[in-house]
Amino acid sequence: MKKIIITGGSGFVGSILSERLLEKGYVVSVIDIVPSKNEKVHFYTIALHRELISKEILDGVYGIIHLAGAPISGKWTKEYKKLLRDSRIETTKNLRLSFEKAALTPEVFVSASAVGFYGNGKDIALDENASPGNDFLAQICVDWEKEAFSFEKMGTRVVALRTAHVLGRGGILSEMLKLFKLGLGGYFGNGTQYMPWVHVEDLVSQYIFALENKKMTGVYNTATGTPLSQKTFMRSIQKVFGFFWTLPIPAFIAQMVKGEFAHALLGGQKIDSTKIKKAGFTFAFDDLHSALSDIKKKYYSKH
Repeated sequence: MKKIIITGGSGFVGSILSERLLEKGYVVSVIDIVPSKNEKVHFYTIALHRELISKEILDGVYGIIHLAGAPISGKWTKEYKKLLRDSRIETTKNLRLSFEKAALTPEVFVSASAVGFYGNGKDIALDENASPGNDFLAQICVDWEKEAFSFEKMGTRVVALRTAHVLGRGGILSEMLKLFKLGLGGYFGNGTQYMPWVHVEDLVSQYIFALENKKMTGVYNTATGTPLSQKTFMRSIQKVFGFFWTLPIPAFIAQMVKGEFAHALLGGQKIDSTKIKKAGFTFAFDDLHSALSDIKKKYYSKH
């Protein structure tokens, strides 16, 4: 039974991934600052952005799935922007330093990244060779991936998954449903910006696919389906969950409420995920209406 460490494993994606890996026979250790609800995992409370991991925990580890990172939603104060960086970049650096100090080498390191790497891509189709953006989130992703691929110097196989908006019982859908319930659900700006998305079950499958596929290295986009505008995305939520309308939220309102984070809401990316499909991955949910209907049934049936 191979031993896997999941950083940030108590979160929205990590909790589902932990369960799936346990079902497949892996031994799972979770490193987080929030306790795991899964009693079958080995849990360690470690603030990885400022602490190293002991050799005892790392001994015998086959692979790392690195999901740690503070949520990007919310008001970006100077202090929170530092946390956004440190919770991604310093945690990755401290993971590598922990292995180096322990004189151990994992076989595989699968790191989260984000489609925010591309900044506001507008109408350009973005595959993994596209240039990074020049905004705050893009720079985080550039530095995050740089630290992740430093594991290659140890002889570790490295994969970075540039994650789209994840649909499930948490993440952006949970935030949007709160607004819809208040009658404030809608698209930001003119709504024509692209909204890349992925069902949480497909994302979890991609992490496992990257973990187990020894030919897989480098960066991969995770978005599924035909690229959709944010207006179409929000109207699909409205229809599937039975709300009355979607409202256009002017850019200046978004900036007043969300501050600098509004740039991420007003921009978008037209993501091309051909590469991961060519690697052999098949999406279970490539239609937004079907994906939302499945999520509503599984997680929001009391709505």
